[in-house]
Amino acid sequence: MTGMLIVIGFIMDGLIIFALLTLSTRIKKAEELESRQEQVANEIEDLFTSYLTEIKEENEKFRQFQASSSGASPPVQTEAPHSGLEPGNPTDSFRNGEEQGTAYEPPDISYRPPAPDEDEDVYIPSEQSKVAAMNAQGYSVEAIAKELNLGKTETELILKFQKGK
Repeated sequence: MTGMLIVIGFIMDGLIIFALLTLSTRIKKAEELESRQEQVANEIEDLFTSYLTEIKEENEKFRQFQASSSGASPPVQTEAPHSGLEPGNPTDSFRNGEEQGTAYEPPDISYRPPAPDEDEDVYIPSEQSKVAAMNAQGYSVEAIAKELNLGKTETELILKFQKGK
């Protein structure tokens, strides 16, 4: 009887150890997943920061170009370019022009798109549609081929494909 209790005790100890090992591996996997997600989130944040910096630089170049094309002197930048989002204050970089001390003003653009040419709306039918139209008018295969400078076999094939549709 005592031997049976000892065996049951060993089995219970083995099951407990197995359960502890299983739980520890699951915890390690969860921690690894969390660290990977954190790393991906940091990479995305860095990517957005670099995009935002590029957009700001392009916007500044555009303002300088616009100022130079309108005859005014380009704005002088007194501060170093903003490096992007700062930890703890994520909305700083989204303020419209407050970093340079000016509010955003829409540019006065006098650009007008060119008027479309009248010649662009000319319809030129394809060879297949010409063959189908001439066939509908009652022309023979030989007459269609001669008129359109096509081979007789080519014209017949075009007509067969037209009938198949």
